[in-house]
Amino acid sequence: MRWLTKVEEGYSGANAYHNALHAADVTASLYYFLQQPALARHTSPLDMLAALLAAVVHDLGHPGVNNTFLETTRDALSVTYNDSSVLENHHISTAFTLLAHDECNWAEALSEDQYRDLRETMIGMVLGTDMKAHFEHLTKFKSKLAGDGFGEHLERKDVRLLLLMALHAADICNPAKPRELSLQWSARVMEEFFAQGDRERALGLPISPFMDRTKEPVTTTITKCQVGFINVLVRPFFQEWSTFLGEAFSREVLPLLSANAKLWENEGAEICETVPAFSSLVSRPGEGWSKSPGQSRRRSLLDGLKISSKALASSVSPSSVRPPQAPLQPDSAAPTPAGSERKSESRV
Repeated sequence: MRWLTKVEEGYSGANAYHNALHAADVTASLYYFLQQPALARHTSPLDMLAALLAAVVHDLGHPGVNNTFLETTRDALSVTYNDSSVLENHHISTAFTLLAHDECNWAEALSEDQYRDLRETMIGMVLGTDMKAHFEHLTKFKSKLAGDGFGEHLERKDVRLLLLMALHAADICNPAKPRELSLQWSARVMEEFFAQGDRERALGLPISPFMDRTKEPVTTTITKCQVGFINVLVRPFFQEWSTFLGEAFSREVLPLLSANAKLWENEGAEICETVPAFSSLVSRPGEGWSKSPGQSRRRSLLDGLKISSKALASSVSPSSVRPPQAPLQPDSAAPTPAGSERKSESRV
């Protein structure tokens, strides 16, 4: 628990979106993907551990601004990582740096080969969350599907590609959740976007797309951002991802995605003016989510990992993750198989 506590402390509660609550949400969503038969048959227990830990740390130490901002301002992180997946390198490097502390080094229970495999898998997964690599990975995945596919006896690189895709899917799956939950996450994203735009304006920098709360009506900016995100990035990705995961997944997730796309296309302005999370951005620009209790975010991260790593629920779909106000809980109707306890669990 010491390492996990340090990880939780590394997430900033001042961020509207990239905080511990987001990490918990992504962890729970990733667990759902890992339970799908098409993916589960290719993963080992060590893969499961690596994947869930990658989800927990995938935004560790996020400063609330994107890579472009860090590169443009010549931030120390950008210098350290040579303008290459700056944040993603920072997240995973920070996670493994914590393991250097003896009281946090749960990985000493692994063999050298297990540790190297876990580390390589986690690094690849977290670096794969860089949106700059979105189309590159999607193209590689589509080519594999169209070719010999993901049949039996996959090469290690193909298993890691699947795990990378699973984490990326969990990271961008907010539009594939029920309306109320999806809207809450969208509002958090826009608040963080506008906060970066405010900083860019103050520094005299060009304001990044969809981050200028003054360029046009805020409702227009928000609507364009959400429609573009769904139709250009999320929908094509999930259409391919559902081809791999199968019909049951498609029936559960794709209708939600389509419904949210239509909602933004047809009622975007109304959403921004009537849904409290968005109306606060419109009427009182600059007010963020930092007033949310930090302790509730901490419980959400710990509970999200508990749901995933101990398998307290047989499936936790993106549509069943609880709204941000409440800690994540397993579905009370789902069976709860007992998970084997690791000897080093108290140090995770």
